Amino acid sequence: MTTRIDYVRIKREPRHYFQYVMLSYNWEDNEPLFQQVVHMVVYDLETSPTHDKLQTLCKIVRYEGFNWA
Repeated sequence: MTTRIDYVRIKREPRHYFQYVMLSYNWEDNEPLFQQVVHMVVYDLETSPTHDKLQTLCKIVRYEGFNWA
């Protein structure tokens, strides 16, 4: 426990943690919805072109050092 407030860390940590990437594109039929995948591992979805697209996005986001997509 400390009585000193580390304002530098308070500003730095959330900024790093909450970096995100947004993807904009034309949706196809049968695209997975956020509500369908929010509580599951994206990489466990069955193989399909739409799931592959989502998995690739997640891989790129993680590779580039972001935490959210």
